[in-house]
Amino acid sequence: MKESEESRNYASKLLKYRNRSEKEIREKLKQKKFNDTVIADTIGWLKEKKYLDDQQFTREWIESRKRKGYSKKYIHWELKQKGISAETVNLDFDEQEGLLSDKEVAKKLVEKKIKQYRNLEPTKVKQRIQNLLLRHGFSWEIIEEVLKKFDYGD
Repeated sequence: MKESEESRNYASKLLKYRNRSEKEIREKLKQKKFNDTVIADTIGWLKEKKYLDDQQFTREWIESRKRKGYSKKYIHWELKQKGISAETVNLDFDEQEGLLSDKEVAKKLVEKKIKQYRNLEPTKVKQRIQNLLLRHGFSWEIIEEVLKKFDYGD
C-alpha cells in the first residue's frame, strides 16, 4: 500500500471516532512518521472530501463543551491548543446566540453536582463546588455569584 493511501486511511480512522482540527490530524500523522508532502496531500484530500473542516469542528466543540459545563474562557484555551485561531472561535461564539452565558452554565453545573454532595458538611460542599467551577474555567466573579445563590445546609 502506498504511503499516501496509508496516511489517508489513518486520518479517516481518526475522524471516525470524532471530528478533529487540522492541527490535530497533522500532529497525529507526524507521530506516525509520514513525511510533510504526504501529510499535506492527505490534509488537502480530507478538505476536498469535506471530512476536515475547522469551522465545523469549532462549532461542534463549543456546543459539546458548553453542554458539559465548561466556561467560554476554558473552551477558548482548548481550541487554541487544537490549532484554532481566536478569530474563528470568536466568530463561532458570536454565531451561537442560543448558548447559555457562563453564569447560566455554572449554575446548571452546580445544580447537577450539588445533589452528589448532600451528605457532606456545608463547608466541604462549598469548597468542592468552588474547585469544580475553577477546573471548568470560570472566573472568581462568576464563582462567587453562583455560590451565593445556593443553600448548602448551613
